Amino acid sequence: MREVEALKGAFEAFDRINTDVVSHIPVVKRLQAKLILKGLFLFSLNDEGASASEIGASMLIYDENDPAGTVRQIESVLASFHNALPAQVRVQDSAGGSRFSIKLDGKDDFNLELVRLSDLVSTTVTGEIFRRSIDERFSDCSLADAAETPGRAVAGCAITWRGGLRKGQVVWDSGDVPFIPKPSDPVDWTAVIPLATGFVAPPITDTFLNDGILLIEGFEYNFTDDARTAQSLAQVFTIMLESLFEGKFPLHPYFASVIRFQDVTTLVTDFFGGARPRIEEVQALAGLYCQPIGIVTDTDGIYSPSDADELRGNDLVKLAFESIAAERGEITSLQQILAMLGAAPFGLVREGSYLLLSAMVAARLLEFVTSNGDRINYRSLDLKLIWDDIVGVSPPTESVYSNERLLFWGSLLTGRSFGSLNAAKDRQVITDTLTAWAEEWKSTDLGARFDALRDEFLNTRNWRLAAMSTRAFKSVADAIGAVGIGALNLETGPSVDSRGIFRF
Repeated sequence: MREVEALKGAFEAFDRINTDVVSHIPVVKRLQAKLILKGLFLFSLNDEGASASEIGASMLIYDENDPAGTVRQIESVLASFHNALPAQVRVQDSAGGSRFSIKLDGKDDFNLELVRLSDLVSTTVTGEIFRRSIDERFSDCSLADAAETPGRAVAGCAITWRGGLRKGQVVWDSGDVPFIPKPSDPVDWTAVIPLATGFVAPPITDTFLNDGILLIEGFEYNFTDDARTAQSLAQVFTIMLESLFEGKFPLHPYFASVIRFQDVTTLVTDFFGGARPRIEEVQALAGLYCQPIGIVTDTDGIYSPSDADELRGNDLVKLAFESIAAERGEITSLQQILAMLGAAPFGLVREGSYLLLSAMVAARLLEFVTSNGDRINYRSLDLKLIWDDIVGVSPPTESVYSNERLLFWGSLLTGRSFGSLNAAKDRQVITDTLTAWAEEWKSTDLGARFDALRDEFLNTRNWRLAAMSTRAFKSVADAIGAVGIGALNLETGPSVDSRGIFRF
């Protein structure tokens, strides 16, 4: 190395310090002084020099009984080098303490001139260079200018946590107006890069990842080694924000894979809408995304939508009901419900909230309300929903009865006891029994037999009672017939007919 032209001046300084300073240090400390000098020389080759603690660590100079005293001693030795040759040994102040380095021939003059010229470059040009370096450094970064605020650019970024996509934004803010996130912004997090006036851009990795900090709710976090080597913004913030989400949303469900909007559409249409609930793909999606939320029932390995009784015991459903107006027909804003479901401690992602509300509609606990006032109930879920057109939810305009009450009505009609509406075998038994009852009702023709009675057996009261009963039971028989041919589902038929049965 002594033959390198650019290092000749550095070696001359090294030799002079060794002769004029190190040789005069007491013998007990002389070996350490030689190690300090060697460390100073090696660190000077990277243009940055080193602090006393860095040289001590690299040269293994350490006293466990007095580590701070060791650093002070090394700094004293380095200061003696500077005092002996102030023109060749440079001292610079930094956040971590004084940094020492030996001047390299020609290089320091070049660096000083480079600093002088960089001061002449406008902050606008510097900012554009720095911004472009961000786009080039991270594969998923594409900063777009914010039209309403000069000097501000925004890049969308989504990170994955517990199988949910947490949508966010990275804001490059070099404008005069500080950036303040709006509650209405459809994002879960925002990372702001505030640039001070007169900012000069050092290397991107040094600025953001090595020397930068992440300020979260008043607490400072250094970027981890994995975050510093990440190749995308999504990777950086997935690593850095994971602990934040874990602490803020401990009750968020775990999805086995990333839940996407296309999966939500399939489940709402085919599963909750009843179009194709038992095909393999739909059953797999129900297990991945509906089961963690607790909105399905597993019967012999087959998933089916949870009924109203089961959903009422779901903590997320209870939370949704806290923000839903109880009056029938009263509309509650969809954004209000999504905000509550997305708040701590659940922090449910938007896709999960859509599934939860669809399950409630399928169980006839709610109805969706569109921007033009139309209502979407359980009968219309097999149609593809346009979520941007849905502005709110409302309790159903029709009465909703629990499965226990439906089973009671079925038992009252047929004189038999039934198990559950969720099991396929029990549903078939119920359907067959109700169909047999309806056929018996029609074959006995009680209405005609009543009409054949002589007038002396009738009075106004029993004639009115018979007319109401005949009309109600005929409605029951007609609806059960519709269930038998598949025109109505098993839950709908009894809940419609029961209003007629129990009016009298």
